[in-house]
Amino acid sequence: MNSVKVDNLPYYTTVSNKKIFPACFYHIKAQENDFAPGSKIHIYLSKANNVDVNVFGGNSLTNASIPLNDGGSNKTFVAGRLITVDASTEAVILV
Repeated sequence: MNSVKVDNLPYYTTVSNKKIFPACFYHIKAQENDFAPGSKIHIYLSKANNVDVNVFGGNSLTNASIPLNDGGSNKTFVAGRLITVDASTEAVILV
């Protein structure tokens, strides 16, 4: 199992001496031909401070149409919770 750690958001602008973080997204997918049918992608957010996170199933930002937050609701993803999605569906994390 691979994991990715993001300690800070890579993009920000400064307005009135305050950092503003615009939205960014992460596309999570298994390597092609590197997973068995029925394999899952596990997504776990250990902590989040002052940020809204939404997780969707889909293979691109424009095709991320399956909400995976809180059992399918469109609320922000809750830190400390594990969700899974079929590897063939892929996932998009919108921050």
